[in-house]
Amino acid sequence: MRPSSLRTRLLISTGVWVLLALVATGATLSLAFRRSALTGFDERLHSLQIAVIAALDVPPNGPANVTRTIPEPRFERAYSGWYWQVTDGEHYLRSRSLWDHVLFIDGSTSGASILGPRREELRVVDREIQFPSRPDPIRVTVAAPRSELRREIAAFDRLLIFALAILGAGLTVAVAVQVGYGLRPLRQMTDELLDVRSGRVQRLGHGYPREIAPLVEAMNDVLDHDQRLIERARAHVGDLAHSLKTPLSILTAETTRASFNQPVVGEQLAAMSRLVDHHLTRAAAAGSHLVPGSRTDVRDVVDQLRSAMLLLHAERDLTLDFQIAHDLHFAGERQDLEEILGNLIDNACKWATKTVVVRGSFDDERIKLEVEDDGPGLDPRITEQALGRGNRLDGATSGSGLGLSIAADLTDLYNGSLILDRAPSGGLRVKLDLPAAQSPG
Repeated sequence: MRPSSLRTRLLISTGVWVLLALVATGATLSLAFRRSALTGFDERLHSLQIAVIAALDVPPNGPANVTRTIPEPRFERAYSGWYWQVTDGEHYLRSRSLWDHVLFIDGSTSGASILGPRREELRVVDREIQFPSRPDPIRVTVAAPRSELRREIAAFDRLLIFALAILGAGLTVAVAVQVGYGLRPLRQMTDELLDVRSGRVQRLGHGYPREIAPLVEAMNDVLDHDQRLIERARAHVGDLAHSLKTPLSILTAETTRASFNQPVVGEQLAAMSRLVDHHLTRAAAAGSHLVPGSRTDVRDVVDQLRSAMLLLHAERDLTLDFQIAHDLHFAGERQDLEEILGNLIDNACKWATKTVVVRGSFDDERIKLEVEDDGPGLDPRITEQALGRGNRLDGATSGSGLGLSIAADLTDLYNGSLILDRAPSGGLRVKLDLPAAQSPG
C-alpha cells in the first residue's frame, strides 16, 4: 500500500535514494581503496626485493651471500610472515624469519599467493636476476602475509561505514527538515481552509510560493463562486417572493368574497406557476455554469431562437436579421446561452417597431454579441434601473420584468459583461461579451 501522507512519501523516496547513493559510494570507495592498498603493498614488496638484490654478493663459483642487513626488522623475527629467499636452483639463502623452511615457487608467482611455513597465505613477488659472473640466473623472492593487507582494508571499511552512517544520518535529518519546511505552505493552507470552514475568514491569504499560488487562486475562485451562488440564491428567493406577493394579495382578496372572479384567480395562478418555473430555471442555470469542456454553437442557438421568436411574435410581422459568424462557439452551457439571448431577443421583439438585428463575432478569444432593435430606446439615466430585479419600465408589455436582470446575472457568472447602449436607429442596443471556446484539436 502506498503511504497516504505526502510527507511520508517524500521521506521514504528520498531515504531510498540516499541509501542507494551511500551504498554505491561506499562500494566504489572501498573498491578503489582495495586496489590502491594492493598496489601499495606490492610496491613495498618490490622495494624490499630491490634491497635484497642490492645486498647480494654473487661469486663466480659457490653460493650467493647477503653482505648487509635488509631494512625490515620483521625479516629477523621467526615466522613473522615477512620472508625473503634467494636461490640458484641448488643452494638457498633465506631470511632468519623463514628459519629452515623453503618457499616453493612454481614458475612465475609474482603478485600471486602461496602458503607459508605455518600455512598462512602470503603475497609473493619474485624475480630472476642474471649476473655476469654466473651462467645460471639467481631467483629473488620476497613474501608478506596477506592478513596485514586485509586488516588495512578492514580498518578502512570500518571507518568508511562509520563516516557514511554519520553522513546518512545527517542527510536524513536535513531531508526531514527540508520536507517540513517545503510542506509548511500546505499546512498553512490547511489551517486557512479550516478558518474558512469555521467562518473566521472568507478567502485564503496571499504570500504563497509560486508553485502553490495558482492552486490558492483557483481555490479562492471556487470560494468566490460559491459565495456568488449563495448571494444569487438569496436573490432568487427574494425575486420569487417579490413576484408572488401581488398575485397572492389578489387571490387573498378574491377568496374573501362571497363569489370570487374565477378568471382572475385562474390568471393569477397561471402567473404564479410561470414565476416559479422561471425562477427554478434561473437557479439551475446559475448553479450549473462553467462546466469543464462546455462548448455551444452560437449560430445553432440563434437559429433556434429566431424560429421561436417568429412564432411567438407572429402578429407583429417583425424582420429578424441575424448576422452570426461561422464557427463561433460559447465556452458554457447551451441552456445558459439560450436563457441570455432568449431574454434579450424577446425583449427586443417586444419593443421593436419593425426590425431586430443580432450580430455575433469573435475577438481576442471572446465572443462579441449585439442585440439591437428600432424601438423607442432607453434613457441612459434609467439603465441601472432596467437591469434591476423585477423592474418593469412599462406596463404595456407582458412579462415579469426579470429578463434583462437574468441575462445580466448569467453574463456575470461567466465573467462577461452586458452593456445597454443606444442603437443608430434610436432603439436599444445590448452589447454582450462572453468567453469563447477554443477550436477542438
